[in-house]
Amino acid sequence: MKGYKQALKHTVNILAAVLFGAVAFVFIAYGLAYKSLPFIDKNFITLISVSAAVLGMTVLAFIVFYVLNKQAIYRLITCALIFFAFCGAVFYTVCATGIITKINSIEALRDYIDSFGNLAVFLFILFCFLQVIVLPVPGSAAVAAGVALFGPVRCIIYSFIGIVTGSIVAFAIGRWVGYKAVKWIVGKETLDTNTYGKSSGKSGNYSTNYQQAGRELLTPDEVRLLDNDYSLLFIRGERPIFDKKYDILKHPNVKYTRDGKAKPYEHGKTKYAIEDWQNILLTDEDYELYSDEDIEEYFEELMKKEKEQSKGN
Repeated sequence: MKGYKQALKHTVNILAAVLFGAVAFVFIAYGLAYKSLPFIDKNFITLISVSAAVLGMTVLAFIVFYVLNKQAIYRLITCALIFFAFCGAVFYTVCATGIITKINSIEALRDYIDSFGNLAVFLFILFCFLQVIVLPVPGSAAVAAGVALFGPVRCIIYSFIGIVTGSIVAFAIGRWVGYKAVKWIVGKETLDTNTYGKSSGKSGNYSTNYQQAGRELLTPDEVRLLDNDYSLLFIRGERPIFDKKYDILKHPNVKYTRDGKAKPYEHGKTKYAIEDWQNILLTDEDYELYSDEDIEEYFEELMKKEKEQSKGN
């Protein structure tokens, strides 16, 4: 049963990587199919082929390193496939909405934003917001279009609101998602530090020390602050396991324990003890009680006799 679950887990992981690669290719292919730019129209087949080759090699690399159990590498490739799928979705969106055709021209971008009327201000702020996070738009084009629409002062205010808000969101994404992604990939944070020392005087000297230090991403104090529903399991020779706690009361053998209404188990109790052994009625045959030392001597003599008999034979 355990082997079946492991095989199912490996199959699901590989299929997930293939799925991310396929989703990324579908988004890119449909985005290229709009042929929004002359460059895309001219090199459509080449771009499709390169996209398929890069994504296919990435998926193949994931499978190889997954089979070789190179955890840090295949997890990094997993993040790359997710990133490709996200970028493919963004690329498809800008192609499907026609925004990609407005980026190359300040006048076209200005007319596109101005076409929203009273909502043009909010669209421009959203444009600056997305520009920081995901939208591949040159900053000069957005600023020039904003100045032409709203004037220098209002453009500065609107762009400041969008850029600062986008920066805060980007920082939050990096702080929460990025931290967990790095911890998931490498499990440890490595710090490189250089220290310099200089002494003055008649025989002054100067020294440089290079040090590489590592900090566990979860210290013991941080582990104590984990949710009570989760636990860390350490088994020698295996990687640490982070999973939800198992409810012991739901185990099928709990019925044999005190919590399952069974009789309490008495530790150290002799199962076949005879309290009144002095009053045992013996037969006419002779009996002799051996101590532990006597029993050891008896078996040693017995082994010696067996060895002598084997040599005589």
